[in-house]
Amino acid sequence: MGLLKTLLTGPVTAPAKGFMWIAGKLAEKLEAEVFDPKKIQQEMEDLQLRFDLNQITEAELEEGETILLERLKQIRESQRR
Repeated sequence: MGLLKTLLTGPVTAPAKGFMWIAGKLAEKLEAEVFDPKKIQQEMEDLQLRFDLNQITEAELEEGETILLERLKQIRESQRR
């Protein structure tokens, strides 16, 4: 009965399972990208460079650094768990 059920419901359930697999892979990739300490360090350097080139104000630099430092703090806390 299990094989017959799989064959009969496959056309309906297979696309949903495929979608969930793809969504899971995308979530893993996004998490790796967003919570990579090296990427955060690069973003901080980019912010400083933009400030040095007068592309952003000091307030924007401080706001960006605050956000990036908070993300870095969250990464370190999650790694301790």
